[in-house]
Amino acid sequence: MHDKKGMMLNRQALFFALYVAVYFIAACGNDKKNARIQSDSYNQIEKLDEKGFKELIENRQGKTLFLNVWATWCVPCAEEFPDLVRLKNAYKDKNIEFVGLSADYPDEIESKILPFIKKHNVNFEIYVKDVASDQAFINMVDPAWNGGLPATFLYDENGVKKEYILGKRDFSFFKERIEQALDII
Repeated sequence: MHDKKGMMLNRQALFFALYVAVYFIAACGNDKKNARIQSDSYNQIEKLDEKGFKELIENRQGKTLFLNVWATWCVPCAEEFPDLVRLKNAYKDKNIEFVGLSADYPDEIESKILPFIKKHNVNFEIYVKDVASDQAFINMVDPAWNGGLPATFLYDENGVKKEYILGKRDFSFFKERIEQALDII
């Protein structure tokens, strides 16, 4: 009888250990799932028309806007992206919003834009132009802009354009401009 009781205790201990192991495996799997969901949060690309662009600029909610216009086929844009990701990380607790606006076409979201932002580990919102023509896109962003890429625009917390920067720049250059825009030098 003592052997049966010992076997029963061993069986209960085994079931308990199995239960604990399953619980921890499920919990670890759940954390990985949540981490994946969080890291994919910027894999949702919205189309941006004139009305949406105007709202993006005007509805600043007290935040400065760093708007980078780029395209997947633009080599200087791709070279600049690691610094943009680094900037977003450096200013994550500051009163600034980073947004990327792709000059690619909406039908290229799956084939070109998503692979590009995944490759560059983009950690900020990405939009794609949704306008009738390239000239309409240029006029939407800034009629004074010549359409060259990359182009970066800094807007203050009231949606007033403070700076237009044409061409590839690096982390230090943008950092200086952001600090001036945020008045934190």
